[in-house]
Amino acid sequence: TAKAATLNLSQPGNAIGTLGAITITGDLAIANDSPITVSGALAAANITLRSAAASATALDISGTLATAPGGTVTLAATDAVGGIAVSGKLDATGTGTIDLASGSGGITQSGGTLTAALLRSTGGATGNLTLDQAANAIATLGDITIVGGALTLRSSLALDITGAVAVDALALRSAGATLNL
Repeated sequence: TAKAATLNLSQPGNAIGTLGAITITGDLAIANDSPITVSGALAAANITLRSAAASATALDISGTLATAPGGTVTLAATDAVGGIAVSGKLDATGTGTIDLASGSGGITQSGGTLTAALLRSTGGATGNLTLDQAANAIATLGDITIVGGALTLRSSLALDITGAVAVDALALRSAGATLNL
């Protein structure tokens, strides 16, 4: 458990294996050369996790990542074959942003929930981006580019698409009243 105003471990060469509970009032930023597993609860104003590991689970999120209102959760598997596995909770509140990027390992949600006003991928992705849990609460889909893969997104809210979406295949499910393209 760590308690600090800000935690910035984004310099090259880190080899952090597992993150447990971390609560801070400022920003949390970690860059890693090896895979990162999040098994505890991370809470910060904004959370950025980047892994350069050549692994389909370069980032493995089974715990909870929670930001302050209006905050951003950024997850990036930066290696060409890097991927992200989510079975926990990504909570950028109903006013924040979730920003995902990966290599050919893609991004897969096997459980848990995603909560955000905006879902985007500023770093792009290669491979599939599958966020198909009924409890997801995403209000807006922003810019997403996926090379050689499909986007599957399910949201319990009405879903607005405000960004450019470039994918090989698209499956959107909204349990909300509308799906605005």
